Amino acid sequence: KNKILTFYTSRKEQIFALADTYTKNGQFDKAITCLMTIPDDLTDIKQKALQKACEIYELRNEAIKQERSYMQKMHNDSVLISAKNFLAMHKPVDALISLWDFQVGDNKQALEYNRLLENAEKQISASERKRLAEERRARQERIRKENRIWQMQMQNANYSYKLSQAKINAAKNIAVEYIRNNRQYIILK
Repeated sequence: KNKILTFYTSRKEQIFALADTYTKNGQFDKAITCLMTIPDDLTDIKQKALQKACEIYELRNEAIKQERSYMQKMHNDSVLISAKNFLAMHKPVDALISLWDFQVGDNKQALEYNRLLENAEKQISASERKRLAEERRARQERIRKENRIWQMQMQNANYSYKLSQAKINAAKNIAVEYIRNNRQYIILK
């Protein structure tokens, strides 16, 4: 045990430097894992590692948030381009349907969305607008239903996973108890 503690004490600068390198490369989970290998017995070093891990975790969350924001912006750009193309081809109904996929986000995109929506709605009749509104409601309800089904499937999968892990752990515990109680009968080769 002393050798392990001496090893980590002598390599603490290298461990923190490696965590910094992983962080700079966007490998946040590896950076945190690297820091968490420090034994609890090295209280001061472990405390610094925990603080650093919390900072890295915050950086990780910020990077995820930026990635999601970028993906949403790209998605909305695609929706807006599609709607513009449909309007250019004098297909306002298709433009409105494509705008259904727009997600609230960037103000500039929202202004463009509103402009395209208004332009497309001007080109269709009131009865067509009403029909599209009903179609959109039905589509949204279908999506909500699919999401509920997906969530139930994920819950079932999670339950099955936890159940299998519990069975594995129970088998391990039985094996450990058997070995403890029957040491004289176990021959290791």
